[in-house]
Amino acid sequence: EAVAPYERPALSKNIFYLREIADADQLVEAIKLKDGRTLDADIVVVGVGGRPLVSLFKTSIPDVYAVGDVATYPLKLYNELRRVEHVDHARLSIEEYDYLPYFYSRTFNLAWQFYGDNVGETVLFPDNFGTYWIKVVGVFLEGGTPDEYKVARVQPPVESLDQLAK
Repeated sequence: EAVAPYERPALSKNIFYLREIADADQLVEAIKLKDGRTLDADIVVVGVGGRPLVSLFKTSIPDVYAVGDVATYPLKLYNELRRVEHVDHARLSIEEYDYLPYFYSRTFNLAWQFYGDNVGETVLFPDNFGTYWIKVVGVFLEGGTPDEYKVARVQPPVESLDQLAK
C-alpha cells in the first residue's frame, strides 16, 4: 500500500515496477515474467539494495576499522550494529551520539523521508501520505508536520492505533 503513491506517477510515464522476474540473460530484449507474460524492453534498471563489499576492507591488523558509509555503527536506539548509508551519519559520527537513521529520495514531483526502523505492523495515513510502524520505531513521512517529526525522534509507546491516528 505504501508504495502506491510512488508507482502511479511512474506508470503514467510507462515505467513499471516488477518485483520478480523468471529468467535473465546477458542481452536485454524482453523480460519474461513468472506468470508467463513477456515484456519488450530496451533497458532494464534493477534496484537490489545496498550491500557493502567488505572484502575490500579486510585487514590483518587488529583494531583497524572501516569508516564512513561502509561501516556498521552501534545504534543505541535499537541496541544493535547497523549500516547507516547517509551523509548525515558520516558528518556526525566523529563525536559519540545516539543516531536515528533516516533516508530520503525524490522521484518525479514526490519527495519523502524515512526515519527509524521498518519492523512491525504499519498504519497508512492516506490524506497526508505517511506510514507509522507500531511500536513507533520508524516513521515514513511526505511533508510531515513538526509534531510528526517529533514522533520520529521520541518514538513514544502507542496504546492503540486510534490514539496514533489523532
